[in-house]
Amino acid sequence: MTKKVTAIFLALVFISPWFWLFVRSPGALIPRKEDLYQRNTHEFISEVNSFQSESRKQNIGLWGKIIVNKATFLFKDAITRYSESFDFHFLFIEGDLDVKKTTRASGPLYLSFLPFIAYGFALCFKKKDYWPIFFVFISPALAAFFNQHYETLSRIPFILSLTALAAMGINAFSKLKGYFFLKSVFIFFLIFEFLRFVHYYFMHHPYLLLKR
Repeated sequence: MTKKVTAIFLALVFISPWFWLFVRSPGALIPRKEDLYQRNTHEFISEVNSFQSESRKQNIGLWGKIIVNKATFLFKDAITRYSESFDFHFLFIEGDLDVKKTTRASGPLYLSFLPFIAYGFALCFKKKDYWPIFFVFISPALAAFFNQHYETLSRIPFILSLTALAAMGINAFSKLKGYFFLKSVFIFFLIFEFLRFVHYYFMHHPYLLLKR
């Protein structure tokens, strides 16, 4: 990244909701043992046994043993948590299920980042610079090692990779001649989202923490 893109990236990180929330609760940055995915829990084993019993009743035979076992259920859970990283509602609307990591009024990123993330993707394809895109798709794999669904901590590398794409998109868009109206709309929308988040952060989020 160029110096200008790096500066935009750092500015976007600083104003992002996830960053402010982790500053308020820095302890949430340290994963606890219970936060990590446990494969030998009673619930997990019971679910596998239940499906195996059902497959025997259906006389699926060998295919049942291949499809229904601990390995396939672990893979299913990993894919589920991976795909949750790309959930629009999680990223831009409501965020984490834990109120320490969300105001319930926005996701870890602002909705105004979205068009520039898409623009950043397009620029990477145009320049045949595939490493940022590769990192976007590989970084959510970390979520497979965490127990909670729609969880922010494990997705920080993913969120940062999307923020980097947004920074590249904003940098390229700022260099385009004209588009004054669109640029003004983006600035207004970003300021509005940031001020709205700050309002919820100081006025409403403390009450959510007290009620948890």
